[in-house]
Amino acid sequence: MTLTPSKHPMTRWLVPAALATVLAGCAAPAQQTTLLTLPPRLAAAPDAALDTTRVLQLARLTIPEYLTARSARYRADDNTLAPWPATVWAERLEVALTRDLAAALRLRLPGWQVCEDRCPAPPSHRLNVELSALEHQRSAHTLQAQARWSWQATSSPPPLPTAGQRSGTINGLADTPQAGAAAMAAWSDQLAEQIAKQIATP
Repeated sequence: MTLTPSKHPMTRWLVPAALATVLAGCAAPAQQTTLLTLPPRLAAAPDAALDTTRVLQLARLTIPEYLTARSARYRADDNTLAPWPATVWAERLEVALTRDLAAALRLRLPGWQVCEDRCPAPPSHRLNVELSALEHQRSAHTLQAQARWSWQATSSPPPLPTAGQRSGTINGLADTPQAGAAAMAAWSDQLAEQIAKQIATP
């Protein structure tokens, strides 16, 4: 049996149209992905009077599971998270937040050595921080955050309170993922200030 091309006028129109659509899709430029980071933080000046008996090791922060994804997300409503278009974190968010909080603590704890994974001397204290909420609520232009922390003494240093917590809101965020990242760094500042005060007044 011999097959012959259809001479139906609709078929003659559909084939070129479909081909044109495919070619247009191939020619369209791919959407560029934005790599999002926390804003850079100035390093604390070297302190010649560092006390080797006061070494604070900051464990990696614990964050909600839904924030461990590579995509940068915001709170759309009470039950929905949504990704910012074509925007991903340049590194794991919990890694960036841990480093940022450690840097904020160094600025507020003169005389202390604040380290993360590796310390130059055996740590006298370990600090565990859990962020139970850290959400850019896009429609409200706010960052809602809540944190809990606890201490573990590893030697016989001066006693410290065993735990602490803080919750708060940062208002006036622009409608961009960069604004959400900047608000997270601002939250680290607030958190570091309260933790440092707790250390200063056990």
